[in-house]
Amino acid sequence: MTQMDSRRRRRPPDEGGGSLGLCPCRTYVLLAVISFNVLLFIYNFPGLVAVKPSINQITSSWLDKDEVTKLIQGLEVRIARLESERPSSTGQKQSPPTSSPRSTTPATPAPAASKPTTQAVQTPAPSETSSGSPLPLPPSPPISSLAPDITPRTRENGGLLHLLSHRSCSQDQSAKCNQGFIKEMDKMRQEADTAPEIQERHLYTSLPDELMNDPRWQTHIKPGVRGRGYWFWKAALSRMLLSQGVLQIGDELLYVDADSMGMMKHLIKMRSRFKEDLVLAAQPHCEHVWTKGDIFQRFGTTWNNLHYGLTQQPKAQAFLMRLNERTVKLLQIWEALMTDFHLVSDEPSRNKALDGPWFKRKENRHDQSILSMILKASIAKSGSCNEPDFKCDRLGSDDETAGWEVHPELGVKGLTVKYI
Repeated sequence: MTQMDSRRRRRPPDEGGGSLGLCPCRTYVLLAVISFNVLLFIYNFPGLVAVKPSINQITSSWLDKDEVTKLIQGLEVRIARLESERPSSTGQKQSPPTSSPRSTTPATPAPAASKPTTQAVQTPAPSETSSGSPLPLPPSPPISSLAPDITPRTRENGGLLHLLSHRSCSQDQSAKCNQGFIKEMDKMRQEADTAPEIQERHLYTSLPDELMNDPRWQTHIKPGVRGRGYWFWKAALSRMLLSQGVLQIGDELLYVDADSMGMMKHLIKMRSRFKEDLVLAAQPHCEHVWTKGDIFQRFGTTWNNLHYGLTQQPKAQAFLMRLNERTVKLLQIWEALMTDFHLVSDEPSRNKALDGPWFKRKENRHDQSILSMILKASIAKSGSCNEPDFKCDRLGSDDETAGWEVHPELGVKGLTVKYI
């Protein structure tokens, strides 16, 4: 036993609970506890790997109260800086502290998510997901500024049935990627020859100069963009033909994708059975699985809204449209929303908390998502959905029409739609 140890053993116990200066043994114990807790905090705080001090750094200075105090203060400054750089619930960095290291302003908590009324599987929604109540509409230009008003002509002696389609990868008709598309348009022309009901055909293997020179579509038409601009041209071509007087009020527009050619004659048969403004195919897929959160936000709603999110998303590959004031308005809204490249593209939502929890398994459906949401903004009933690949939130037996009304900006009052 060393001399120092023997002196410590003979030292009488402290009789008064003295201060740190009067009882070094308690000072050592206290400093040891502080050092241990500092180490424990550092090694459990996310993001501090780069600033973890070594054991030697702590143990070499734990007998010196001033050095330990400086070390703790330095760590507090580093912790505060890392907290200020950590993303908040809105995806933005927090502002750096303006006073002491502990005075960082906490991020405003997002509203708690309310579960949809019915769920096929009770999977909790993300904590930042909004409830089914309407969201404030983000500021956006008026529809008329994105798709200017047009005054279409009216067909005097009975309407015509027009077939419209387009396939191209570029304006270069000799491009290798265009060869298959040109063949598809040839096949559609041959199929149309067997349908005497079709009186006019508009089958494009390149985009008209009017669209190519339009400043609204310059991002869409860049080389390599999916769907030659995420299929913006479905609405844009229809509106172009209306503005030129080729399509007129009283006509019928039959749009068919080349890979959905079987729908051509099926929709022609439906003409006599259904007199709604728009006839298109239903499908089981749920809107919130195939539409990104930014689109729901643009319509002032959420992914788990009974009417908008938990109902089916119809197909946009083929449809029959009777041209009148209502469908002309529908085409205007569709084209206007398609001008927003971010909204219709594969770019992720600016706020991913707005996406449905199952959206990450699939993808945004671009022009189809936009058209589907416009229809839901216009008509009270869309119908239930049921994903074939997995269970997810759906309408079930709930009433999607409860509390619904026509969207004041993005809905078409009086529009009639038939899902087949």
